[in-house]
Amino acid sequence: MKIEIKNFKKLQDVNLSIPAEITGGNGTGKSTILEAISFVLTGKNLDGKEFEQIYDNRVDLHEAVADVSYFDNYGNEYRRIVSPVFQISRAGKEELKVKCNTICKKNDIALNDFFLEFTDFAKYGTDYFFNQKPEIQRSIFIDIMKERMPDYDVNSQSLKLKELKKSQKISVDEIKGLSKLQKETKDVDVPEISDELKKLNEEFLLLSKVDNSTDLSEINKRNNVAYKKYQDSKNGLTNKINSNNSEISNLKNSISSKKIEISGKEKLTFTASKPEDLTDLNKRIEKLNSEFSTLKFYENIGLYAYGNFDKNPVLVENKEKILTLESESSESEPTESLCPLNNEFCEVAKLHSISASVLALKSQNKAILDKEMNEVNSTYLTAKTNLESAEKTLSEAKERNSKLESKNKETETKFNVEKNQKITSLKNEIKKKESEILGFENANTTLQNELLLIVEPTPEILPEASEISEELKKANLQFNAENKIIIENSAINLNNKKNREKWESEIKIQQTKLFEIDQQIVKLTNEISEYFSNLDGIVKKEFSGNIEIGVQLLEYVISKDEYKDCFKITANSKVYPYECNGALQNNVKLQILANIQRLKNYTGITIMDNCEANTTDAINTCGLQCVLARATNESELIINN
Repeated sequence: MKIEIKNFKKLQDVNLSIPAEITGGNGTGKSTILEAISFVLTGKNLDGKEFEQIYDNRVDLHEAVADVSYFDNYGNEYRRIVSPVFQISRAGKEELKVKCNTICKKNDIALNDFFLEFTDFAKYGTDYFFNQKPEIQRSIFIDIMKERMPDYDVNSQSLKLKELKKSQKISVDEIKGLSKLQKETKDVDVPEISDELKKLNEEFLLLSKVDNSTDLSEINKRNNVAYKKYQDSKNGLTNKINSNNSEISNLKNSISSKKIEISGKEKLTFTASKPEDLTDLNKRIEKLNSEFSTLKFYENIGLYAYGNFDKNPVLVENKEKILTLESESSESEPTESLCPLNNEFCEVAKLHSISASVLALKSQNKAILDKEMNEVNSTYLTAKTNLESAEKTLSEAKERNSKLESKNKETETKFNVEKNQKITSLKNEIKKKESEILGFENANTTLQNELLLIVEPTPEILPEASEISEELKKANLQFNAENKIIIENSAINLNNKKNREKWESEIKIQQTKLFEIDQQIVKLTNEISEYFSNLDGIVKKEFSGNIEIGVQLLEYVISKDEYKDCFKITANSKVYPYECNGALQNNVKLQILANIQRLKNYTGITIMDNCEANTTDAINTCGLQCVLARATNESELIINN
């Protein structure tokens, strides 16, 4: 692999073979070379965005151009040229038509663009992976490791865990609300009538007897009975109304919780397991087919010589020598034709010498042809084996994807049925509770009407008693007033007792529900933790090297209503990147990229900027096709291939 930078920003005529290390001080062009590599492969900058400035800082754009070529290991040249286009306006003035006109060529053949051939470069050949959020890094790890991990849908289970924790919070809030009602519901004091007041009231009743023997106490008793009946009726209706209002409030709270639960259920969507991406495998098969179509297998040396003899200059030269020897005239008397008996020219000796030379040349030609044919046949058989292996792998992957698609459909159907059943059940519960609320409200309307119809009774007028002192009259009034308070407060406390018993029953129901939710949360948390424990073990195995690479899943945390799992990469048990120095960070990146590229069959360029290493921890490229940029104190740009 190599890069030729004809023009790119301030760089001109810069060539580098890959792998390479670029060093130099600030402003010497290290990062610009990396930008040029990203430019030729993808047309984008190192962040995967459009270039804000693709030329140098010149004002006049007439000679501005960005022109970079990339040569792969197969001899293909990919060239990207960007330059401005000018036109003549109707007024006859030259004006800029297109600031950045792009021309893409592959082996000097113009293409619309070839960036699709290098889509993996941004993912696996740059810092892309390390610039993602922890949850994205986790998804990438899982996607790469899915064939090596247990069959467990961790994404849907994580969503389920979040919903359970929301339900847990709702149940806890319900219990807190009911407990608060219990604490805030206070009994009122029921006063006791003093013995002295009772005695004075009895004296009043005794003196209330009239001359016609009518017992004033009987009239007073009837008045008290009538008033008590009135007060009992009024308190009974009021207590029923209050009880109904409490039921209505509880039902509304329950409906609100059900609606929240329905909203959560409706937001739930099925997350299907992703099928294997066969793009790379199809490209590889297409490439192997292309290579295989150019190869041929030869059954014997004659068939091979028929089409390839003249391609080897040694064979052609030997052939000419043979023709020359066979046509050699009899007049010549070369030294080799002297008879060994008398040292004189001899026709027999001459023919023997020519025959030996011709035989030697033919043997040499046969050996050359044998070697070439064996090499060609070996290349053919290797290519055939590779193609058949890749096609088998593709067939197996398609079969797995087909099974996965069927499983996804089955799981999605089951998911949607369960979801709809649960939502329907919740809506039915809401309708039932709304019907109950309507019943309580109608009952309250009836009770309010009954309450309006109750009229306070008019007490019987007491006949005039003889010689009842003002003190006894006041004592009687005070007794009646205190007795009324006792009756009212006793009714309030009785109603409070009923409410507390009802709320205590509801708290127990919520506590049972909360216990079941807690058990499910513990179960799911353990399953997810075990899954990521397996992921850590597989990552340590698949990403092995000089550094032990692993992953951590920390405790679940809550922020408002959102739950997040903290995913961390570790290097030699240190959290990456916060606990790793600069050189270790670079080596961790390179080791992770090397294994990701291996697992994703990526063999292209890897670029990395700011690769400053200390003296005790040198940069280890792990065999990657790297272009590393490292800052030094040199004032000039240095490229070490």
